Amino acid sequence: MKMRTRKTYYGVIAPMVTPLTETGQIHPGSVEKLIDFVIEAGNFPFILGTTGEIASNSFANREYLAKLTAQHVNGRKTLYAGITDNCIDHTIDTAKKYADWGINVFVVHLPYFFPLTSDLMLKYYETIAEKSPAPIVLYNIKSITHMSIPIDVIETLSSHPNIVGLKDSERDYERVEKLAELFKDREDFSLFIGWTNKSSQALLLGFDGIVPNTSNVTPALFQSLYESAFKGEEQQAVKFQDRAESLSQLVQNNKTMVRTIPELKAIMNHMGICTPYVLPPLVRLTEKENVALIKSYVDLGL
Repeated sequence: MKMRTRKTYYGVIAPMVTPLTETGQIHPGSVEKLIDFVIEAGNFPFILGTTGEIASNSFANREYLAKLTAQHVNGRKTLYAGITDNCIDHTIDTAKKYADWGINVFVVHLPYFFPLTSDLMLKYYETIAEKSPAPIVLYNIKSITHMSIPIDVIETLSSHPNIVGLKDSERDYERVEKLAELFKDREDFSLFIGWTNKSSQALLLGFDGIVPNTSNVTPALFQSLYESAFKGEEQQAVKFQDRAESLSQLVQNNKTMVRTIPELKAIMNHMGICTPYVLPPLVRLTEKENVALIKSYVDLGL
């Protein structure tokens, strides 16, 4: 495979956990430490995604985190932020505030209260894109919204000048192949895979980037995976993928985010990067669970 040209939006997008105090407020020291950790590895920071517990964080927490992150990133990397709320006015107001503070790209999934038809999905995204002061990345995550954005809807939206990409976290490899075939040669629309165990495969098919939540723990590993796959070095990419999957096996496979997020934070606390606290309805690990997890993590030798 010949080396491809990078599009405007590409690479490892690190969907950062949200570091918290024991009382559920933003922990600024851990936020800054995590930002530096992922940026120094070459990743692009992404706050307030699913892994960032966006739905559980208060508006005050979200706004404080957005301001703090934008100030600390300070233009070093393109900065992504989730802005979705079930109320579209809140989503649009958030976009305007965050853009003023210096966030570059917004990641928007479907609202998850009403089941939506394709026409309603189209109208929803067009409304946000028309009013957002910064570019939008569509976010398809069926496990959270219980809806899948049809590929024909994505294709229509991809022609909007303020919609610049798609993060697809639906675990459907046939869909991944179709998306790659449709968009890999579109210079104005980027594809990101949010299915960690298919990172190298998606990149080799023509995806432009990956959004693995375990990059909170191993950002440099995923950066190496991305660079190898982007250059078409398939065997090397698969080696990195195999290493990444050992961590996935520990904290992701056969688990929901209810468990994955507390486990990621427990490991990151062990690493000295982040506090272990989560927001309700999630709960942190018990001491016994934490000891067992850290032993298993250390044994991986990552």
